[in-house]
Amino acid sequence: GLNSPFLVSAQRSNIDLLENYCIAYGCSSYNWQSDSEWNFAGRQDTEFDRKQINQVRKKLIAPLLKLKDELCPTENPQKKISARDFVRTIFELLETLGTRRKLSQWIQQADDPAEADEHRQFYVNTVDIFDELV
Repeated sequence: GLNSPFLVSAQRSNIDLLENYCIAYGCSSYNWQSDSEWNFAGRQDTEFDRKQINQVRKKLIAPLLKLKDELCPTENPQKKISARDFVRTIFELLETLGTRRKLSQWIQQADDPAEADEHRQFYVNTVDIFDELV
């Protein structure tokens, strides 16, 4: 589903709407990557706002398409990238998605010190793994 908090910079209600649309109309990975506007519901359907669906989809997919292009460029899908470039690309995605800011919010909002520490450790461990790669 679309429920990953790290991949979402849109309002939860918009994510739910888009997920329901995808379930209702069987959207495929090809559809997600298409530049074409989605109109699977047709003009008669009043349950979904086509403009809103397309805006939310484009907002969600843009960072992932950029990641795909960086890691596996269309013009050279066999291109190999260095570990350093891989890590740089992943960190750029995490920054684009506001992951560090989101983790900071979770740490501040955590009622339990152990929960706050879990969030801190997640980020520290992720950075450590990437440091080892480069």
